[in-house]
Amino acid sequence: MDEKCKRCDGIKGLREEPATIVFILENQLLKDKLKRQLASITSKYQEEEDSITIEVSGLRSFFEKFYQTNTFSELEGEDIWIVVLSSGEMLKNYYVKNARNLNFWLSLVACSKYIKILEGKKLTVYFHPIVNKDLSVIGFECLIRGIDQDGSLVSPAYLFDCAEKTDSIFYFDRTCREVAIRKSAEKGLKDVLIFINFVPTSIYNPETCLKTTIELADSYNLKHENIVFEVVETHKVEDIKHLRNILDFPIGVFAADNPDGYLISTHRHFSKASKRLDRL
Repeated sequence: MDEKCKRCDGIKGLREEPATIVFILENQLLKDKLKRQLASITSKYQEEEDSITIEVSGLRSFFEKFYQTNTFSELEGEDIWIVVLSSGEMLKNYYVKNARNLNFWLSLVACSKYIKILEGKKLTVYFHPIVNKDLSVIGFECLIRGIDQDGSLVSPAYLFDCAEKTDSIFYFDRTCREVAIRKSAEKGLKDVLIFINFVPTSIYNPETCLKTTIELADSYNLKHENIVFEVVETHKVEDIKHLRNILDFPIGVFAADNPDGYLISTHRHFSKASKRLDRL
């Protein structure tokens, strides 16, 4: 099966281009508040019963100004839906069904650093040793860090938060997996286990979503049985059935941390004696 997941293929930040922006909202109080907000940015807009439409010369500049003057709470932002069209394009039902709320669009501004990191694939890996009960190293956990424009490191907490807010977790997770594979090969880690963190919700279909990761591992001659896809510690698994579907994928090994810090795994060589070095 040769499928491509569009959500895994890239991230679209705000472009500085002409656009038609349609705000869709039914609450009159929110509508009045929106008009006051828009008055501080632009004096021209078209109002209809449940929408407000404006034409902008620069999409990114508009949302940057909106973000700077924003008076809406996150709760209010959930009830304001936005459709962005090419300049002069007519609104159609298809676009309404794919509208995004205000919080999403403002996140593209708030997470501009994250988007630049991801677009440029400015990510690096720190290798954290995993040891057995006799303190022998059995593998390394790949810890992803972003690299800012000034060369400073960007925390994974910020990266994951922005990935969720900008709905780019599929692409971010795929990019992290591929960077981990590439850096591991460059370090010559071919005969030890490589622990790669992943978010279960970013793997919609293992056969499709892990295709590029496995192909990259093959190109570096990394053994499938040495690759451990591990659920990120901060992620609470809500859909156990979906996780089990991922665990059944025949290529690679999958593991997750339980509250005691041990590895729960489908790999027969793991035991409760295997721990991270910082947990001994």
